[in-house]
Amino acid sequence: MVPLIITTKPELFTLPIILRQLTQPTDSTSGTMHIYENARMAAIVITVIPLIALYTVAQRFLIGGLTLGAAKG
Repeated sequence: MVPLIITTKPELFTLPIILRQLTQPTDSTSGTMHIYENARMAAIVITVIPLIALYTVAQRFLIGGLTLGAAKG
């Protein structure tokens, strides 16, 4: 959680910190817990999309490296 210690402005928070804030329940003045399910799921999808795109682009290199190392001499 180094980014949370280093950054003090909410505008500079990284995606994992924002996801953590969305997944933790917040107290309201009425005493009920509110977790914004739609915002949490949207943030998770937005965070995962670049990882999936990167995997699909690099998949042939990953598979090629695995098969190259597994070949018998």
